[in-house]
Amino acid sequence: MDLPFFDRGQGGMARASAEQHAVLLKRELLIAATRQELERSVDVLKLRRKTLAKFESDVLATLPTLKQMAEDAYRLGKTGLLELLDSSRTRTEIKLNHLELLVSEIEAELDAMMASGILVGTVDK
Repeated sequence: MDLPFFDRGQGGMARASAEQHAVLLKRELLIAATRQELERSVDVLKLRRKTLAKFESDVLATLPTLKQMAEDAYRLGKTGLLELLDSSRTRTEIKLNHLELLVSEIEAELDAMMASGILVGTVDK
């Protein structure tokens, strides 16, 4: 049985102080987790952009030359129709790979925007 005469509210004040401390710790944890997710997202985005740029400069830029070479070789009788078709299929696969790299770069950018709070909402993958 509590006697209000001797109760100075120290228990309630201690509980409130402990709850405040717990809330502050949860906030700091959330901020740290958000910062870590943002840094991870930005690192992934940088890597994907670098990969895309390297692919475009090293692989995609050579496609017109390769197409011309394949057509010239076919016209001059150095290769057959199957080789020409194979060359065309390979160029198509390279273009599809380029599109996949573009999609992954866009997804990484969206992830970074979501982590930073610029883009709000849910994006289903």
